[in-house]
Amino acid sequence: MSGSNYVPRAVFCLHGIRTHASWQKTAGELLANSGIRFKLYDFGRYGLHKFIWRGFNDREVDRFYRAYDQIVNDKNFRLDPENIAKRPSVIAHSFGTYIAAYCMQKRPDMRFDKMILCGSILPLDFSWKTLFNRGQVNFVRNEWATADPWARHVSKIVPRTGSSGSDEFDYTGERMVQVCFKDYRHSDYFERSHIQNNWIPFLKKSPFLPPSVHAVQGRSITEPELYTRTLLGLRDVDKLNYPGLPENDKLPWGISQQWIEKERDIYTVLFDQQDHVQGYLNTMPLKSSAFERIKKNGINHKEIAGADLQSFTSGSPLKLYLASIGIAPESRHPASLDSLTDGFFAKLYYYASQQIRVSEFAAIGWSREGCRLCKAMGMEQISQYKDSDGKLHPVFWMSLNAKITSGRKFSGLMKKLVELYKTIS
Repeated sequence: MSGSNYVPRAVFCLHGIRTHASWQKTAGELLANSGIRFKLYDFGRYGLHKFIWRGFNDREVDRFYRAYDQIVNDKNFRLDPENIAKRPSVIAHSFGTYIAAYCMQKRPDMRFDKMILCGSILPLDFSWKTLFNRGQVNFVRNEWATADPWARHVSKIVPRTGSSGSDEFDYTGERMVQVCFKDYRHSDYFERSHIQNNWIPFLKKSPFLPPSVHAVQGRSITEPELYTRTLLGLRDVDKLNYPGLPENDKLPWGISQQWIEKERDIYTVLFDQQDHVQGYLNTMPLKSSAFERIKKNGINHKEIAGADLQSFTSGSPLKLYLASIGIAPESRHPASLDSLTDGFFAKLYYYASQQIRVSEFAAIGWSREGCRLCKAMGMEQISQYKDSDGKLHPVFWMSLNAKITSGRKFSGLMKKLVELYKTIS
């Protein structure tokens, strides 16, 4: 999905205090001309006597959430906050930046594609990292100015505010753009040319950010200390990907160590350019007893001991359990998934060259993304696993002895693998 073809499905416009914000009408007209639906969120002329009290401000935060919830559930807008390409965006000025950002901080289910902030009154140390890690926003654009005394001094009278409209946020990262407009005052962002030349191109930018990541096979991580640090990084990714996993289904520290002591190549790991873990795919060759148990009704990962694993080099055929997959929110992009799956198949090709083959795959669909991956590989649901909270997760399975279904996303990689297996005597 290229940036030139992407059009956001809806945009909220939030104004500041002591105004009815006529600029919203200008923005709405220009957005409509670009094929972007908009929602003018007008909370009325909000006086300074309210603004200085946190209690009144918090009421506006809650009120905005109700408006957001109403629009998200309006079928006419065709929004899906869980899908990064189907989220609404928001343009916020002054007090509007406070409302939008603190509402997201309070409500983890509030999610946006883009956020455009101008004349922001948020503190410079506002925790954008928290929002990015929770996957609540794809990109943020902070437009600040050198001639905005209101943004520079508001924190002296209003709690939880700061000078981000006259300086940059402390946060640095690929998902935040901070642009200085020299000599702009607090409300100089609303000219037609500024909106047309700055806001609309940003809103139409693709929500997918190609990350700079590369896949590494577990067998190539030879230093024990480095592998331990890698496992810690995997746990951090898990916390971000499976926040709702029941406590009894979460892995205790040490069990992954048992697994890699038996077979260190179960992990394909995504690293960024600073060698930080950004994602992983865990694929374990299991003995028949554990594998058949998974096929029948799933398994709690805590119950998979090192003794249940086989080595990739122990012989063939192997029964491979696709245990889990996770990608850090900041690196979620089709290219990251492609890197993981390419690394996974490269691993299987490598072992095929050593006359070692896989006969069956099984997996539990812990997340919607995991279910999609299983289906894209051609796997079919055969049973269900009930977690410790009683929630049901589909169990997927496929045999590589059967004909590979055409039309699947990874059918070409699968067919190549099967052709390699035919050369194994």
